[in-house]
Amino acid sequence: MATATTETQVILRALAANPEIQATSLDVKRDSLGVASLETRWLPHLSLEAQQRYLPYDSSALLGTRTRRLGSTGDASIIQYLPGGGTVAAGLNLGYSKDLRARTWDYTTDLQAGITQPLLSGAWNHGALQDTLKLRRFDQAQFTLEQRKRVLSAVSRIRDQYWRAVEQAHLESIYGRELEYAETMLDRDRNRFRGGNASELDTLTSSLERLQALESKLAASTRARLARNSLAVSLELPLDSIAVDTTLVIALVAPPAAEIILSSAERFDPELGIFKTLKERLQTEESRLKNQLLPRLDLGVVHSSAGVSGRGFFDNQAPLEANTILSLTLSYTIPMAETFLERKRASLAMKSTAVNEGGYRSGLRDRIEDLRSNWNQELEQLEVAEASKRVAYKKLQATQAGYRDGRLDRLTLQKAENEYLVSSVTLVQRQIGLKRLEVALDGIIGRFSGNMEIVWQ
Repeated sequence: MATATTETQVILRALAANPEIQATSLDVKRDSLGVASLETRWLPHLSLEAQQRYLPYDSSALLGTRTRRLGSTGDASIIQYLPGGGTVAAGLNLGYSKDLRARTWDYTTDLQAGITQPLLSGAWNHGALQDTLKLRRFDQAQFTLEQRKRVLSAVSRIRDQYWRAVEQAHLESIYGRELEYAETMLDRDRNRFRGGNASELDTLTSSLERLQALESKLAASTRARLARNSLAVSLELPLDSIAVDTTLVIALVAPPAAEIILSSAERFDPELGIFKTLKERLQTEESRLKNQLLPRLDLGVVHSSAGVSGRGFFDNQAPLEANTILSLTLSYTIPMAETFLERKRASLAMKSTAVNEGGYRSGLRDRIEDLRSNWNQELEQLEVAEASKRVAYKKLQATQAGYRDGRLDRLTLQKAENEYLVSSVTLVQRQIGLKRLEVALDGIIGRFSGNMEIVWQ
């Protein structure tokens, strides 16, 4: 059995089950993994290697000796990238070699550790990994905002489907009441005909009106079912499984001020967010390219030691060699024309983005003014429609009384009935038109719904 569905329930269901929205959400999550993958580069990188060697025959013509040696080496290294663009690295090499004839062993230990920090190009806020991550995060933010636009468009379309379903449900109810009224009038005219107070033409006219009302009711039911099922398909629900809430009272609400709409758009409109993200990305890119024009000045400190023993690794023998080196390396690569062209391209892209943003904001203000104008016109038309329905209902009551008294003919009654029907349909259409303007307002602002706060990820 179909259950009544409100607009809020429709939006929440769409966010949870609509295939287009679900696919978009998965795309955003997939894209975020790219940033997470880059961020793992901040973790220490460990490398291990082992090697076994066997020299079955080695000869020296001068010495006239032949040896057989068995040897193994093991290497371990670790590197850690620093936020300022520097690196900390350490390495350990252990090796042993055995003379199978002399049965002697040699153990070697090599240790090296150091830190390198750029001071100009590639330094501080322009470390290679930092710049890569910043640009990638901007790309992710822009992609997320692009996908949010798709979701907002899908939600707006589904909300339009919902209000169309509400409109058709109301019209189905109106035509249903019209059919009930036509059946009542047919029974009344038949009774009057039996009592000799009506002609056969009156009963035929009532029969025809009843058939016409039935035809209108069937057509309205078909349109209402199609609208509900269109909504059900968008919500991934079985056909004929939902009903819409027709008890909603649509009040006369003045449109928000243009400044309030603009302020809300600054917070929610994904297009404005895209412009902001793109400008920040281009500024970062231009700063990175400018930094690359600086000379390379690297400060380094490296300590190394190496030792050999015949007893084993780390047996406290004095190292054969131990050094600590402090270095300051200056280098400069003459910039290629490509670097200058990339900077110019980034600068032009920033100007182009500023122009496009200005055009969008100007168009946004025009859309807001146009929507507010349509909203005020719709309010006036809604007031007229409500007054017309009240007058049409009073006229119908007076005409029915005159028809029962015999003062008015059937044609006058038919005209009053049709006027009331038209006024009822017009009022519903005006009410739904106002709700569609609310949907359009949320679309301009960039919200899912003005009646609730929804976070989409």
